[in-house]
Amino acid sequence: MSPTLSVNVNLCNPGQVFACCGLFELAHRLTPGDKPALGWFDNVDARNTLFCIEARLNTGEEVTLGLLREKLGPCQISAGANKDGPLQIGAPFELTLDWRPPFPQNSLVKAWALTGTSQFIDLVNRLFANVPKTFDAGIFESAVAMKQKATRFDPSHAMNAQDAGFSYNDLSLSGKKFSIHAATELFALMGLQRFCPASKGRKEPLVYYPWQDPLPVGLAAVAISAPQDSLRQKPYEFHIYNAGSDSNPSKAFDIAHAIQQKRSL
Repeated sequence: MSPTLSVNVNLCNPGQVFACCGLFELAHRLTPGDKPALGWFDNVDARNTLFCIEARLNTGEEVTLGLLREKLGPCQISAGANKDGPLQIGAPFELTLDWRPPFPQNSLVKAWALTGTSQFIDLVNRLFANVPKTFDAGIFESAVAMKQKATRFDPSHAMNAQDAGFSYNDLSLSGKKFSIHAATELFALMGLQRFCPASKGRKEPLVYYPWQDPLPVGLAAVAISAPQDSLRQKPYEFHIYNAGSDSNPSKAFDIAHAIQQKRSL
């Protein structure tokens, strides 16, 4: 199957993995019900992993990265009074983001930037304003200077990020601004509404299972959090770590590592 779009993804970066799921969610919402978008991870055992989507509008037009950027641009964003949501991303996606329990499904996952009186809509508006003007396969590597850290789903600032094969810094780009991968943060925020890592408890690592077979979004949301006998999957695990201080506690996704699977004799 040939994809209509693909993006580079580092499977050791949980933010990028769930950002792929967010792109998949958007593509899914543009396709007719009888011909749903299909998504899959390709080349997972090599460095150059891709996340692929095959999707077409009801007119037959291919859903490409350029089309997604075009459709995303004029979207209206509205929210209620609660600072954690719900928030509505309007036509043509009609996507609801809600950070109140029971969303997302795993209570350990939170938009940790939402502290004090900060509003969910302000966070989303900042990210929308800072995503690249054009989308390409390297969209998750595009950094911008922002005054505040965003969702903390992207482990760019983890102390051991270099060990995982990527090293983004937490240094100021301009005064008190931080280097933020806005597309990764925004699309992970979208992806984590439906897709979620699995965990057995607060002290246990979170696990996700990138799938290698084309799946519609509903089945893919099940596959990302649990192994499926009929699918090719490779599990990764990561922890949530304390990225703040005693006076200003904050948590973040750490880098992930592939789980070594036992071979049957």
